[in-house]
Amino acid sequence: MEDLRIFLCSLENAYKNRYVSFSELQKIRNEKPKIPKNRENRKIRKKINYYLNKREKLNRQFIRRMQKEVFEVEGNRLDPEQIAAVVACEDAELILASAGSGKSASLMGKVNYLVNDLKIPASEILVIAFTRKVVKELNERMGKSGVEICTFHSFGNKIIKNLKVGKELKLVPDGFLENVMTRILKSYAKDFVGIKEFGEEENLKKLLISALQLQKNEQISLKEFHARILKMKDEKEKLRAEKFFEIYARVVRIYGKILRDNRLYDFSDMLTFSTRIVNNMPKGKLKYQYVLVDEVQDLSLSKSLLLKAILDNCESVKLFAVGDDWQSIYRFAGSNLGVLNDFEKTFARKTYRGVISKTYRFGQPTAWVSEYFIRKNRAQTKKKVKTAKKTKTPIEICLTNFDNKTQTPADYEMVNLKLNELYQKIGDDLFSKRVQVIGRYNKDLYRLVDFKNKKFQNAKIVAEKEDGVVLDWKIDGAFKKLEVAFCSMHKSKGITRDIVFVINMNSGEKGMPSTRADESILATMLAKPDKYPLAEERRLFYVAITRATEKTFIISEHKKISPFVREIDKNLDGEIG
Repeated sequence: MEDLRIFLCSLENAYKNRYVSFSELQKIRNEKPKIPKNRENRKIRKKINYYLNKREKLNRQFIRRMQKEVFEVEGNRLDPEQIAAVVACEDAELILASAGSGKSASLMGKVNYLVNDLKIPASEILVIAFTRKVVKELNERMGKSGVEICTFHSFGNKIIKNLKVGKELKLVPDGFLENVMTRILKSYAKDFVGIKEFGEEENLKKLLISALQLQKNEQISLKEFHARILKMKDEKEKLRAEKFFEIYARVVRIYGKILRDNRLYDFSDMLTFSTRIVNNMPKGKLKYQYVLVDEVQDLSLSKSLLLKAILDNCESVKLFAVGDDWQSIYRFAGSNLGVLNDFEKTFARKTYRGVISKTYRFGQPTAWVSEYFIRKNRAQTKKKVKTAKKTKTPIEICLTNFDNKTQTPADYEMVNLKLNELYQKIGDDLFSKRVQVIGRYNKDLYRLVDFKNKKFQNAKIVAEKEDGVVLDWKIDGAFKKLEVAFCSMHKSKGITRDIVFVINMNSGEKGMPSTRADESILATMLAKPDKYPLAEERRLFYVAITRATEKTFIISEHKKISPFVREIDKNLDGEIG
């Protein structure tokens, strides 16, 4: 009888102080003492069975209790949805968050909770972000926490470097792949049949590099790649692809030999090599109790396989993944939304699913306009976006009257006009604003400045960075210049600015949405596209219009208005809402 009381007490304490995961309950079940069926222990037996069979109900009650507590990150209180994400410690946790809803704050809150409340050693927590920029930001914000924060590639690189077998492998230097491809093409150009089919050598080189990176990232053999080409339905495209494959197969073999002979590995090999190494490690070699992954919607097959290898090696490890399927925009680079959609099956873990729907970045009408637009694709997660901002974040449609006789770019004219109008309205306060111009393509920059001179009238490029370009913009009547940043829609993901201009919102192949078909050769290796028409282009536009805290201007030529612009404002009459 005493054993039963002790067991019941441990159950009560477990549910009182923390979330009990599926695997933890299975361990508790295995420790359950035998309970003789008699009147004396009927009540205690009933209580034990209640705790063993009502896990989900008891966990919900625990979350509700914790939501009444105060959780703070960097002096800001977490909202109830964020708190639920923090304290729900299932075997796997998938949190889908709206744009501007504080994903990083939730992730940091999770780390704080694991270390301070659950007493998990910081050294046994691994945080994986998608870019070095985010890793740097998290390290700065979290200070010397002792938590390991890295990208997938830097983690893979660490694993490879720690492998003490034979002569040490070395990572290729920057620009190595491009230089080797140039040398191979120059050396063997005469041997490649059909090389002229692909235009200039630079175009072929880009296609070869893209194909090689995708093949490695998707872990597709040459034989499988060729088999996929043979299944292409368009005979003309299939013939072109077969000519490419003859060149590609030889180039890849030459490149592979160069790597092997020099004990080198490239950027893509970091993932495949490290996955193989981790899979061959003794079970329990990695000591992580928790793995946290940011931007889970961008997982490619190779990254998901490395993540799975890490989880399978660790004992009793849990997974926390946060992202937003509404912002999945990297299919062209190998990201596979199917990993997120089949999350529980992919990682073979009982999964808690949650949403964080309140945005702290923008107010109305941006909140309802962006949600209305993105939810047209019903295959995506349903989230009802709420805003914490009481001030408005308007969207203004700006139609240009492009005149072919003038050399002045229409997008430049409109941006210049609106910046000067803002200066007339708010004066020198404009110079304290973070201003961003976003285009569908990198080359949309030249809708603002001249290609050769890097400037045009009031705008001049003063710096080129990894994530975009910085311009000095002369404002009429002002004594100083305004700093204006430019980037593509893809690079705008993750940024927050006060004022945003979205340019080139025109219909057509080179506008938005882009109607260009995927390169058919590369498409054989990409994840299947969404069934919903132009789904990824739709997500790109959603990303662009959810960057501003104060106002978004959307610029479109009046004779070539993007169908996306017409969707969000059928009247096309200035400010929405």
